[in-house]
Amino acid sequence: MIKVEEKRNRKPPDFDQVKGQIETYVTRKAQAEYVGKLREAAKVERFDKPEETAKAPDAKPDAAKDSKMAPAKK
Repeated sequence: MIKVEEKRNRKPPDFDQVKGQIETYVTRKAQAEYVGKLREAAKVERFDKPEETAKAPDAKPDAAKDSKMAPAKK
């Protein structure tokens, strides 16, 4: 149980004072959402490594030969 002993009425800051912070937040959020959508739709193929070194140690050998696309990260 929590007992409230005192409350202070604090006025929220003026819009002009936080306008820059709000713009930054909204811009970063929109950028993050856009990059997330691009990552989901992206098809990535790696040409810098031979197929034998590119496959995961626990992957099935036949599955690695069939797929040259890296799994999408979420």
